[in-house]
Amino acid sequence: MPAWSYSSITLFEQCPKKYYHLRVSKDIKEPESEAMNYGKDLHLAAEEYIRDGKPLPEKYAFIQEMLDKLKAVKGEKLCENKLAVKLTADGRLTPCDFFDKQVWYRGIADLIILDRENQEARI
Repeated sequence: MPAWSYSSITLFEQCPKKYYHLRVSKDIKEPESEAMNYGKDLHLAAEEYIRDGKPLPEKYAFIQEMLDKLKAVKGEKLCENKLAVKLTADGRLTPCDFFDKQVWYRGIADLIILDRENQEARI
């Protein structure tokens, strides 16, 4: 059984048959739209700006103010951080490898800011 994630649940709510074909049988591949490509490019530009300090392309300048506020937050910036847990026999959630065969949930946090000094994390 596939692990669940926010995107999997959203896809299933949208159309269970589509979920089955894309995520279970994997017998079809969803074509990428212009909007999907724009979103992926914007997301990558934001990630590289936060993680690497790479300048934003001019067409994404409208998000720079918000990204600067995130960069100013104290702490280590972890971009595209993979998170996964498995459910143990005694009902506890335990961190595991992202592709563990017994993974129960997996997700990717766009940005985690770790403030180790104050033992805080912002997601």
